[in-house]
Amino acid sequence: LSFPLIYPDLVMIVAENFRYKPSLLKIAEIINKGEIGVPYSVLWNNLFMVDETNPYAKTIWRIKHKYSGGFITDGGVHNIAAIRDLFGDISWGQALTHRINPALGEIDSFSFQFKTIQAVTGVLNIFLSAVGQSENKLIILGTTGSLISEDNKITVQRSGQADRAETIEDDGGYQGEFADFHAAIRERSKPISTFAEAYRDLETILLAIKKSS
Repeated sequence: LSFPLIYPDLVMIVAENFRYKPSLLKIAEIINKGEIGVPYSVLWNNLFMVDETNPYAKTIWRIKHKYSGGFITDGGVHNIAAIRDLFGDISWGQALTHRINPALGEIDSFSFQFKTIQAVTGVLNIFLSAVGQSENKLIILGTTGSLISEDNKITVQRSGQADRAETIEDDGGYQGEFADFHAAIRERSKPISTFAEAYRDLETILLAIKKSS
């Protein structure tokens, strides 16, 4: 989009906090340094129990949504942003969905198998009615090592070497998000989280849900 006459100084930035999340930025750094070789597969489990007492379950636009996915789209678009940033655009995908708790809208369970343009295959699981389960765990397999991220603790595993673990101070990316917005206005730098990237994030998950069986 462009507004050359009416808004010549318009800055467009989408508040996608995962693009600024310290733990994910650290993961990108580890990958770019080649510490686990070439990534070839990823598994990301988001297992939670969201019931009617959850404050998010009381927001009408999430449970009686006019767009596909409701809760799944609302949360999953962040995971898609991270996957795209780490491994490139998703070139193929197939999702399976379920509706376990009708109080959460049309679907509350989503399992997405995909492949990226960097030839990384993966599965993204988002289950919001997982009784007794609470897990946000990302596993990345590389040709010379593996990376596990859980609750902001990142562990790198390599054959014949001791595991290296590091806990990252992570505010969710909100500070970096606002700093980028400030820089875009004051220094006229190009924001990291552009409208175009956010559009691709949303488009990707909506297409996955649309094609689900």
